[in-house]
Amino acid sequence: MKYIKQMLYYAGLFLYVFTLDRITKWWALRNLDQVIQINDFLSFEFVINRGISWSMFHSESNSAFYLLTFVIIGVTLFLASYAYQRWHDDKFILGEVIILAGGISNIVDRIMYGGVIDFIALNFGIFSWPVFNLADAFIVLGVLFMLVTVYKDND
Repeated sequence: MKYIKQMLYYAGLFLYVFTLDRITKWWALRNLDQVIQINDFLSFEFVINRGISWSMFHSESNSAFYLLTFVIIGVTLFLASYAYQRWHDDKFILGEVIILAGGISNIVDRIMYGGVIDFIALNFGIFSWPVFNLADAFIVLGVLFMLVTVYKDND
């Protein structure tokens, strides 16, 4: 019974993160034909990112894009296997589930749109953070949870 409750919890969390990201990207795709400036700190601006975080490895080359997508899918499958093993070993996998939900949503974008939909832009004075999406924010949060959890597990 314990494992069923855990599985339902993790499945619900996965679906929540995945769905929230899909809804916000759908909104961006439909509504961001121009930049929406909320305040000096936050704006919404539609970007298709063919690279990874901060547009690293961005390329107009389809071969490079497909290779990068293949690598991302491989890393995601590895993380899924790792998360399953940790769950099987009765470890807390909140971070892994959040990363997987965000990562899979970004993979869906790559397949559907030829790149990831990014739309959240943050500015702090003269510093501009690269445009990102909720999946990216969840992935960062998931990595932080994973680091804390793995650190605690090794104490």
